[in-house]
Amino acid sequence: MRQQYVDPARYEEVWSIGSQAAAKAFGQAGLRPGDVDIAQLYDVNSFEVARQFEALGFCDLGEGADFAAAVGIGREGKLPTCTDGGLLAFSHIGWGAPTLKIAEAVQQLRGECGVRQVHGAEIALATGAGSGAQYYNVVLLGRAA
Repeated sequence: MRQQYVDPARYEEVWSIGSQAAAKAFGQAGLRPGDVDIAQLYDVNSFEVARQFEALGFCDLGEGADFAAAVGIGREGKLPTCTDGGLLAFSHIGWGAPTLKIAEAVQQLRGECGVRQVHGAEIALATGAGSGAQYYNVVLLGRAA
C-alpha cells in the first residue's frame, strides 16, 4: 500500500475510484446522474472534481472538465457544485471534510442556505474522499415530499 499523498497514484490507476459506489447508490435510490440537482463533491483540487464527474457517470472518461464547463457548476448553472465554496474556498477540516459535504447538501434541500441557496433543489449528491485518498463514499439525498 502506498502513501496516498507522498507517492500518489497515477490517473490511470485511480480514475474510476467511486464508480462502483455511485452505481450502487444510484441503483438503490432508483435515480441516475441526470436526476441530481446539486453536487457536493470532495474537491481537494479541480482535477478531482472533473474526475468524479466521470466516475459518477455524469459524462464519459476524459470529459469531466468539458462537462463542468458545458453544464455550469456555479450556483446558477445546471449542476451547482460545492455550493458552500468547497474545501478549497470554504473549509478543509481533514477527516471531517466529508461531513461538511453532507451538511451542505441537507441545508440546501431544507432551503437554509441564504444567499448561496439553490432554489428548487430536490436531489443532492454528496461525496467524500477520492483518488488521492484511494477510497470513496457517496450519498444521495432527497427533499421530503
